[in-house]
Amino acid sequence: MKLKIKHKPFGVTLLALPDIAFLLLIFLILTVSVDDQGEIELPDFKFLQETEFLETVVLTLSKSGMYQLEGQYIEKDKLNSVLNRIPYTTVIHLMADKNSLYRDVDSTLEELQKAGLRDIVLIMDGDGPDIDG
Repeated sequence: MKLKIKHKPFGVTLLALPDIAFLLLIFLILTVSVDDQGEIELPDFKFLQETEFLETVVLTLSKSGMYQLEGQYIEKDKLNSVLNRIPYTTVIHLMADKNSLYRDVDSTLEELQKAGLRDIVLIMDGDGPDIDG
């Protein structure tokens, strides 16, 4: 008895190709190392008194919550009356210590807004002034 073997035509199926490509992609993502440069070092900002603004006033806020306006100490409860005397065209440089409480900075910005002073330059400094009234 003679056995008949049917020969099937040779063909390549491409059904598994997307699976293989996906597995290769996962393998590459997991094995490639990302070079970590660490923290980015930012340059120190140096505050210059000379600006292009015509009218500027420096309001200093210490980390203890004390105020100084153009070299004169101001109590917290008198800040509003002092700010109301400043013309609204004046640019305020609010110089605050980086360690100041957020609520002090926020309340200062609210007082400036109530006084109609809208042009404010906020300067935060780690070695800010320590005002002892």
